[in-house]
Amino acid sequence: KILHFISSPAAGGAEFMQGPGQDVVIVFLGSAKEIGRSQNYEEKFLDELDDSGVNWEFVGNDCRKKPWRGIGRIRKIAKKHETEVYHSHLPFGVFFGAGLSCPRVYTHHSIMPRLNWLTYRVCNR
Repeated sequence: KILHFISSPAAGGAEFMQGPGQDVVIVFLGSAKEIGRSQNYEEKFLDELDDSGVNWEFVGNDCRKKPWRGIGRIRKIAKKHETEVYHSHLPFGVFFGAGLSCPRVYTHHSIMPRLNWLTYRVCNR
């Protein structure tokens, strides 16, 4: 049971495969509308996830300014889906998932660092 934390169901995001013996949940920080991306793409993306049997949820873009909400929401979602591996594709997700007891993985998807070196050092731990 793998929980992936990504930005939004918008073009340019990650696509996930659910293989034999894998139960995948995708948690989005926010919606396409909240970040100014295509809502039509979001609808199609979420429909494809539904058709593939992939569970998905939103944490809410408000967690950027109120990270304690993100921490609480990730804990609740992880417990609900009995998460065994937490995989964050965003630095926000690293902090939101820091209190989880399961193994945690962070994947950085850009060669251009936007945060300071200390933030990446924490994320890589």
